[in-house]
Amino acid sequence: MNFRNRPGANFTRLRASILQEAGVLTVSISLVNHLETRESAWGQETTDSFEEASWMIAAVAEQFSISQPSISIRIAMENFRDGTFH
Repeated sequence: MNFRNRPGANFTRLRASILQEAGVLTVSISLVNHLETRESAWGQETTDSFEEASWMIAAVAEQFSISQPSISIRIAMENFRDGTFH
């Protein structure tokens, strides 16, 4: 995800979801500044591994210095018995 065109953005919260459909993972991220709600951004990418999805979320959190308590992640798998519990 490319949030590079947001210089000076001061995001304080990150919400992410990882949705598995037909073997593909869709990673959606929304960023918001809880003190200035008009300041927000979102993006979506696809990948084929949970490791890559996790890396995407971590990279965005690091880019905007968002601490772990301010990050929420939702995971929805097609059939959790065929996958890994997270």
